[in-house]
Amino acid sequence: MDTKEIDYRKLTTIQLKYELKQLERRILEITGDPLETGIRKFITWANDKSAVEQVDEMMSTRSYLLNLLFEKHCTPEEVSRLEKVNTLLKELSDRTHKRTGNLARKVLSTPHEELDDDFTIESKLVPEFDIPYSVLRLADDAFYCSDFIRMAAILQETEEFKPGMADICWFPDKVQSYTPAITDKELGCADEMDDGTSWAEAWLAIPPLQHINVCYALHALATHQNWSIPDILRINDFKIEVQLTIQQFSDQERNRLQWWSKYDVFHFKDVLLHEAKSRPEDLPLETFLLQRCRDYFEERADEVLAEVGITDIDRYMETLKNKIDNP
Repeated sequence: MDTKEIDYRKLTTIQLKYELKQLERRILEITGDPLETGIRKFITWANDKSAVEQVDEMMSTRSYLLNLLFEKHCTPEEVSRLEKVNTLLKELSDRTHKRTGNLARKVLSTPHEELDDDFTIESKLVPEFDIPYSVLRLADDAFYCSDFIRMAAILQETEEFKPGMADICWFPDKVQSYTPAITDKELGCADEMDDGTSWAEAWLAIPPLQHINVCYALHALATHQNWSIPDILRINDFKIEVQLTIQQFSDQERNRLQWWSKYDVFHFKDVLLHEAKSRPEDLPLETFLLQRCRDYFEERADEVLAEVGITDIDRYMETLKNKIDNP
């Protein structure tokens, strides 16, 4: 029977375990054994987009099977451990946002080099898999019949680019004014997902779990990704990563990022006319400038063309500069 036609909710516990073991076997046939085949083969699979997509779909089914088993099993010990994980993830999410805010304040208060064009802080909270201690071995492992350790290694690859438990991307231009007392909320670094309302949805809303005020991080891990609740109970390592990126840009003439916003109209025209000197001899100046302005400024180039034409090149460039400065 095609597995897509199976109504897994109608299966017995024994049948669910059988389907799970068969599914994990097929997954490992694609990925190879991350514990035994060597890192090169495993990385080869992870770099094959179609293979990762295929395994991702299979991991979704695996998560469904495990959550069905959890619903049938769900011991007081498991509930207690999920409460513990939920508390930990809320604390780690708070810490991720706080660390981002603290770094943002340092960036804003530190003198920058003249040629620095762009600052970005990207922060995330993710499960961290590092064999063997990243996955716990628990008393009811035998009930689920899952190869939790190998599956965790594979999940780390299939879930890498999905929405995480705490994803923050901060730019200085979000800040209207800065003082050392600026708050995380004013910086745009506050955790606004956890306002006290439980994120209990889907499998996190089953009756034995209804008393848990589910934090957003646990909700994201259990519903936006393919980590089943039994997987989550066994994740032993989580990682907060806060990364500051400072960028300096330059074109061949040493013009910096978005040079048009940094120059007056005289220098604005000078850059474009300087580029025009290298155009093909048979290409009219007006044609080249229009093409180049479309490259830089997209629809605004044609909006100005419709307004003033390009016969008078100076007028065209001055009007375009004014539109850029006053959108």
